[in-house]
Amino acid sequence: MKREKNVRRMQYTLYGMIAVFGGFSVYALLTWGQPKTDEEGNVIEDKFSNLPKVQQYFLRTLDTIKNYNEILREPSRELLLPPPLEHPYVQPPYTLVVEMNGVLLNPEWTYKTGWRFKKRAFIDYFLQQCGPPLFELVIFTEETGFTAFPLIDNMDPNGFVMHRLFRDSTRYEKGVRIKDLNCLNRDLRRVIHVDWNRNACKLNPDNCLILKKWEGDSSDKSLYDLAQFLRTLAIQGVDDVREVVSHYSKFDDPIEAFRDYQRRLQEHEEQKLASAKQPSSLYADNYVPSTFLKDLRKNVNIHYYSLKEIIINSVVITQEICSIVIFIVVFILLNGGNPSTAVFVCVFIAFVTFLLYIALMLQSKHSNVFVELKNVIIFLFGGFTVSPVLKTLTETISADTIYAMVTLMMLIHLIFYDYGAKAAILLNCRHLITLLRC
Repeated sequence: MKREKNVRRMQYTLYGMIAVFGGFSVYALLTWGQPKTDEEGNVIEDKFSNLPKVQQYFLRTLDTIKNYNEILREPSRELLLPPPLEHPYVQPPYTLVVEMNGVLLNPEWTYKTGWRFKKRAFIDYFLQQCGPPLFELVIFTEETGFTAFPLIDNMDPNGFVMHRLFRDSTRYEKGVRIKDLNCLNRDLRRVIHVDWNRNACKLNPDNCLILKKWEGDSSDKSLYDLAQFLRTLAIQGVDDVREVVSHYSKFDDPIEAFRDYQRRLQEHEEQKLASAKQPSSLYADNYVPSTFLKDLRKNVNIHYYSLKEIIINSVVITQEICSIVIFIVVFILLNGGNPSTAVFVCVFIAFVTFLLYIALMLQSKHSNVFVELKNVIIFLFGGFTVSPVLKTLTETISADTIYAMVTLMMLIHLIFYDYGAKAAILLNCRHLITLLRC
C-alpha cells in the first residue's frame, strides 16, 4: 500500500512537471512566434511570413531563442571602446587592459564580515604610474557591473582608469569568459593585457601577460615591479608590444624574470664601467668576463622528480578503480542484508588505508598529521550525524530509484574524477575522457 502511494505521488509530480513545461512552451510559442507589428498595429512581414501559420510561429520562436543565446554568449557590442581621442586631446600611445580580481583586488569571505575585497599592495602607485599619459588604462573584469563599479570607484578615487568593461563585454565559450581584444577598437600592436587566467585571453595570447593569481598576501610587491616593467616598455617606445609580452609570458613568473633581467643588466653595466676605468691595453675589444659561462642560466624551468613521487602519482587511476570496487562490494553487502559485514569491511579498509596515508604524511617535509586527523574526525562526525536523516529520506523512495541514482552518481564520479597527476611520466589529462584520448 505504501509503495503504491509513493508510485502515485511520483506520477502526479511527473504529470505536474510535464504540464508546467507544456504550458510554458505554449506560452513561449504564442508570445515569441507571433509576427511583429508597427505602431498602428499593422503586421510587419519577415522571412517567415510566406510559410504556413504553425510553421511561422515555430520558426519565429526558434529564431528568438537563438537570438537570446547569442546575446548571452557574444559581447554586448561590436566595439567595446570609443574611438581614440583626436587633437587637441591627447590619446595615450598604449592601451593597458587589466583584470580586477586576482590582479588588483582579492575577494575574501568570513562569517563575521561576509564578502570583502582586499586591495593589493602598491595599487595606488601602479594606477598612477600606468595611467595617462603613457597608458589608456582599462579595467576588464568578469564581474558584473553592479558588483565591480563601486569597487573601481573605491579603488581608483583619482580617476586614472579611463574605461570599464564588465561581464557583458566578454565572449562566453565552453564555460569560459574570454576577453576578445579584437573588439577593443584599438591597434593590437599597442595593447597589453594583464591577467592571471590564461583561458580568458586565448584569442590574443601574444598580447597577454600572465601573472600568478594574487591570493591576498600583504607582503607582495609585484604591482610595483609590474609598473616598472610597463613604464620601461612605454618609455622605450616599443612599436609592437606583442614581441616583448610573448617573451616574458613564457616564464612561470614574468615579474621575477624581469627582475632577474634588470639585475643582470645592472651587473653588466657595473662590469662595463669597471673595465672602462682600467687601462685599455689590458683588455681586448672582444673581452668576455671569466664568469660568463658560470652565470649563464640553462634549463630554468626543469623540475626533477624522485622515483617515489613518480610511483605515487602514477597510481591515481588504480586507486580510483579500487575505490569504485570497494564501493560496489559494500553496496552489494548492504543490499543483501549483511550490514554488519559491510560495516566491518568499511572500517577495516578505512583503518588500513588511513594508517598508510599517515605513514606517507610523516615522511613528507610539509606534513601536518594533526590537520588530517581533524579532517577525519569532522568527516566521521558529520557522516554519523547526517545518516539518520538520509535513512528517513530514503525510506519513501523505491529500490529501483535508488539503484538508478547510485548507478548515475557512480558514472558521474568516474567521468569527472580528477585523474591528473604532477608526474613526469604522465600527461596533464584531468578527466577520464581526456585521459583515454591521451
